[in-house]
Amino acid sequence: MQVREVSLLAWLACVAIGLLVVAILVVNNLRDIESDRRVGKRTLAVRLGAGGTQAEYILTATIAYLIPPLLWLTGAGPAWVNLAWLSFPLAFRLFRTILTERGRALNVALAETGQLTLAYVILLSAGLVIACYL
Repeated sequence: MQVREVSLLAWLACVAIGLLVVAILVVNNLRDIESDRRVGKRTLAVRLGAGGTQAEYILTATIAYLIPPLLWLTGAGPAWVNLAWLSFPLAFRLFRTILTERGRALNVALAETGQLTLAYVILLSAGLVIACYL
């Protein structure tokens, strides 16, 4: 059935997932700051510097994790969307990696941010499916 509108739940769920996808791009750019700077690339990461780019990564992931409770508390989504929080320990570990590693060592964080995004999406989706059947 088409309702010709998109719910707040759908919009915010997409924003949360999009923010984690942005985090993949951010860690990639963080990894490449020095090489990009040497060849004159003016990426956002080069402009922000390592500290600003680290903050961007943490901010994008943090906002993604604030969206499920926001959905639930506003009544736009079921409490089950908070299942996405089960992936937060991986995010927290990635925060520490982002703040301490440089260069090629961030390749692991790049791959794990992709895994984090997948885990978050699966858990958020599972919460929505469970809510439909309860």
